Amino acid sequence: MPYRRRTLREWRAYRKLSKTAVAEKLDIHTSTYTRMEDRPETITMLESMELAKVFGCVVGEIIFFEENPNIMLDVSIGS
Repeated sequence: MPYRRRTLREWRAYRKLSKTAVAEKLDIHTSTYTRMEDRPETITMLESMELAKVFGCVVGEIIFFEENPNIMLDVSIGS
């Protein structure tokens, strides 16, 4: 399979899994998985590795953040 980045919702649809099926594979409540899809930026590294196993991909193929986030970071050192 070529390297293809997808959101959690896209991976779930691609693998033809329901939210309940994914939650069962992760041994979590369906509402917890729903939160992950709705707010992927809150997912821990351990959770992301578990999700990658469920979807049969690598963590780098899962999109956890917007492609073009509207974030302004102050990266200057010292003022």
